[in-house]
Amino acid sequence: MVTEAERWMTDGEQGHGPVWPTKEETDASFNYGIEKTVATIAQQVRETGHSKLSAVFATHNSISVGLGLDLLQKHGLARRNDENEKLVVSKEIAGSFAFTQLYGKLRFLRSRDDNASD
Repeated sequence: MVTEAERWMTDGEQGHGPVWPTKEETDASFNYGIEKTVATIAQQVRETGHSKLSAVFATHNSISVGLGLDLLQKHGLARRNDENEKLVVSKEIAGSFAFTQLYGKLRFLRSRDDNASD
């Protein structure tokens, strides 16, 4: 993040810049994007029976992944399987919502939620 901010200033660009100044601001912005997207998809499913959007969230932040999984359940877009606790998404959003793991962070994220659906 510092490199991009420094390059922005060195190049004489005006305005806020391409990245948030702190990790906390970056995380808050990313998480807001997850919240807004899941809420929008849930509203579309309620109104039309399906989602008009597809979303892929790429992160290595386990808090953001956990937030997204919790929001899917809160909005009725996913539930935990009674037998094995795996997360099962609703048919209305199957194939249109994904979390991807940034390279090098696979083991860390899998250990965060061993119950996540494969």
